[in-house]
Amino acid sequence: MKNNKVLKAGIGYTIGNFLIKGITLLTLPIFTRLLSTTDYGLFNTYISYVSVVTIIIGLGFYGTIKNAKYDFRDNLHKYMSSVFFISLLALISLLIIFNLFFQQIENLVPFDQAVINILILQSFGSALIQIVSIRYTLDFDYKKYLTISFITTFANVVISIALISIIFDTNKFYGLVLGSAIPVILTGFILFFLVMRQGKFLVSKEMYSYGIKLGTPLISHSLSQVVLAQFDRIMILNLVNAAAAGIYSFTYNIALILKIIYMSFDSVWSAWFFAKMDQEEYSEIQEKSNYYISFFSIITIFLLMTSQELIKLLAPPSYWGGIQLASPLLLSVFFLFIYSLPAGIEFYFKQTKLIAKSTVVAALLNILLNYIFIQMFGYVAAAYTTLVTYILLAVLHWHISKKICSLKIFDISHFVIMSLSVISSAVITSLLNNYILLKYVILICILIVFVIKYKFEISRLIMKKR
Repeated sequence: MKNNKVLKAGIGYTIGNFLIKGITLLTLPIFTRLLSTTDYGLFNTYISYVSVVTIIIGLGFYGTIKNAKYDFRDNLHKYMSSVFFISLLALISLLIIFNLFFQQIENLVPFDQAVINILILQSFGSALIQIVSIRYTLDFDYKKYLTISFITTFANVVISIALISIIFDTNKFYGLVLGSAIPVILTGFILFFLVMRQGKFLVSKEMYSYGIKLGTPLISHSLSQVVLAQFDRIMILNLVNAAAAGIYSFTYNIALILKIIYMSFDSVWSAWFFAKMDQEEYSEIQEKSNYYISFFSIITIFLLMTSQELIKLLAPPSYWGGIQLASPLLLSVFFLFIYSLPAGIEFYFKQTKLIAKSTVVAALLNILLNYIFIQMFGYVAAAYTTLVTYILLAVLHWHISKKICSLKIFDISHFVIMSLSVISSAVITSLLNNYILLKYVILICILIVFVIKYKFEISRLIMKKR
């Protein structure tokens, strides 16, 4: 029964996330035709700032929920209300600080005071949505998770298109900001009152101290993840121009398809992994992880080989310069997936400080490489510096996890083989992008080999679930 619940949740998250993110992808051709590359680049820079402030307001609490489920088994509602209250205090503090000292910092940010206030409120909503989403995934309650995601995504698209088409036709950036912020802010405050009511408006010093102690190291980890995922857009904006940032941001949406799949799978995998670690069922973790990485690898290969056609389908020629960015950005997401597996061991054993240290090292390296190579080779360099740092992260996390846990939980050799296969596919794609027929013949052959190789394992796994 438990396995069926996990499988059902996994399918639900994946299909649901595709339908939700499909709204964004299907409307991407609309936005790329309504917006110049400059407007698109400036807005995505705003989203990067939202990601940073979300982490500050959230105080790393999202990463503590899985541990809190086991440490506060009968009081998780009270724990949630405690950390939500602290996040509210963080929101109020940031609003006061930014408004009191805005004149001193206005030259450091590319936005006016009104946008900064909207940004902070949107970040508060994003932080609460993130924490609640983790709570739902632990219970495999994908319906609630997907409901929140669908409402905010659909409202974002509808409001944004309406605002930039009708009200802000001469200043479309403001229309995009309001369109993305309004649904998130409203959802965040609704969740705040619902969670506080479930926790009977109780705030426990013991619980929020636990959350701060465990979550605070994750702030630097999460900020470093933002640097790896989005700070390159800020650097491109400053070192090149907003148009280049727009092309880069658009191409990242192709990699976002793979990231959606990863996040959908990881929502279920991480909860299942914690349960199996708690039960000490290590052999089953190793068996399932091999299936997991093989399946994710073939999806990555498929997207690598079809990325050029997707870009041409979704955007006008002014955005096609991003074709050369697609392979390194997709590979970056693949190695994000790779390092998330050993990172699960670190999270389980509450080694959040080690997680933070390795991610900070990678982020600092990313900033340095971006600063050097973007000036030398243009915005294309940012995609490759991101890939290099994600590979470094994967190596660091595997090394750290082996020090933390001497048990053989994962089959590293299998991971290495699949990683080399994916990298080889990226090289083949770059060489054959001008020979479309040959490229797709090779892709079909790869898919056939995969099905034949894993036919027995897949059928055995399906029979086991029945």
